[in-house]
Amino acid sequence: MSPTGKVRERAPGTVEASVRQLAAAVNYAYGRKDTLFPAGFAPRSPEQVSRTPSYRADVKMLAAMFRYCVEPERGPDDSDKFYARKRLWRAQLHRFLQISVATWARPDAAHEVSTARERDQWHSNARALNLNQRGRAQTKKYRPIVPISDRVARLLDGTTGFYVTVVSVDRAFERMAEVLKLPGEGEGGLKLIRRSMAHLARERLGERDWIEGQIMLGHRKTSTSDIYAPFTPGYLARALAVTDGIIADIEALCPGAFEPAWSRDEDKTETKEERS
Repeated sequence: MSPTGKVRERAPGTVEASVRQLAAAVNYAYGRKDTLFPAGFAPRSPEQVSRTPSYRADVKMLAAMFRYCVEPERGPDDSDKFYARKRLWRAQLHRFLQISVATWARPDAAHEVSTARERDQWHSNARALNLNQRGRAQTKKYRPIVPISDRVARLLDGTTGFYVTVVSVDRAFERMAEVLKLPGEGEGGLKLIRRSMAHLARERLGERDWIEGQIMLGHRKTSTSDIYAPFTPGYLARALAVTDGIIADIEALCPGAFEPAWSRDEDKTETKEERS
């Protein structure tokens, strides 16, 4: 239950993750590094309690998500100014959708994509994006270097710093999910884009080339050094072609889906602070 009284069911996997953290804290407090779970309880493994969501969005639904941002519903009393604000409010969600489709990245990695030089992520000339910024150690959830299509490269080239400039688009995504009637009970959420892209891409890649899909997802590490991989001709060429094809299909259903997101520069209305 949140401080505001909102009740949200937690999945068994989430509960067990909390138990694992508690067990680790108890171990640390007792200083019993040679004894496993001295408090007398042991968490279950994720495999025992987690169920992989089965829902995947098709291209039509992905296009509907973009349309929600690009062409918001307009009420009979909505002024032009209010409609412009509505697009502005959904701009960060729009950016999250764009980068998530283009990279198949996990939500946390998608939020952390930046073109800042010190982070050494975006290699414009090579059209490659390192999802693991400089100085961040790789974890079990490996962040790969992924190829970027020309239309998405233009978006990144026009960006300074973080592509998604808010900490999280979770609330905006939840609101969109309600409007589009996406399934709940753990079937939706920010990771839906990653799961859906993997599903669509696997159908188009075929099993022979699915290894490229595994590399895109970070489930299989490349044998080439990360230093040189971005500059290798044909790096993940099939995965890039398939991703670009999905993007083209989305654009056909929702023109403007991969155009720059609505910016404050285009919003000619004044904020309360500006007015004062």
